[in-house]
Amino acid sequence: MPRVDDLVDSLGHARFLTTLDLTKGYWQVPLTPESREKTAFATPEGLYQYTRLPFGLHGAPATFQRLMNQVLAPHKRYAAAFLDDVVIQSSDWASHLPQVQAVLDSLREAGLTANPKKCRLAFSETNYLGYTIGRGLVKPQDAKVRAIHDWPRPFTKKQVRSFLGLAGYYRRFIEGFATIAAPLTELTTKRHSRMVKWNPAAEEAFVGLKRALCSSPVLVAPDFSREFIVQTDNFSVIHRSGKRHGNADALSRRDALFASFVPTGTSDSDTPGGKDHVTMV
Repeated sequence: MPRVDDLVDSLGHARFLTTLDLTKGYWQVPLTPESREKTAFATPEGLYQYTRLPFGLHGAPATFQRLMNQVLAPHKRYAAAFLDDVVIQSSDWASHLPQVQAVLDSLREAGLTANPKKCRLAFSETNYLGYTIGRGLVKPQDAKVRAIHDWPRPFTKKQVRSFLGLAGYYRRFIEGFATIAAPLTELTTKRHSRMVKWNPAAEEAFVGLKRALCSSPVLVAPDFSREFIVQTDNFSVIHRSGKRHGNADALSRRDALFASFVPTGTSDSDTPGGKDHVTMV
């Protein structure tokens, strides 16, 4: 599967963007007779088998992604897909329409169809994979930010994990995300019961993450033709006695990308001076 952040970063500087959403993507992939037998399920009227690739089948995402990679291989310079979400990028109008047509022709030859109601053609800015991309910038999609802003206080481990999952999707927009989220992450450990015991530290983390993501964070799409500077630092989060917590974050604001890391489960006595050694490659 492609990395979402890599895919999004590659689109930021495009002047024209087209997104295509395939109609019930998985169902457009026929199963071989041998594969159909493996999808059989029992009903009061007997056994039934899928004739098309069903949602939820183990290996279905990887199978569909391989198909899309093959279909778009001739267009990989300007087109890509994350499962059934296709994006086409161009630096100028003259090349964009022919490139869109070429991708549509390949989809047609493969027997794949897109949903016209969900396609967006030739926009300078568009939503893709939870981000708003274009004009050299990348930012969280407004609907996702509103969902985080309106998220109610969690009372169970599952609810805490759900909030961290959504907020964590945008962690690269928040410098020190893991540091801020540490009290919430702690509530999801085995040390705590299913019903979490809310505390001031958790409240501060909960409000802090909301505030950070609702402050209109924007990243500049990286320019891979320029030199990148990697700067390291070493710090730790002391959240409970004798325990240091892992911390790994990335931030690309305007002119730089910042990264920080602290190993999890180490003690101050592991290395001289209480600092852990990390190698960057």
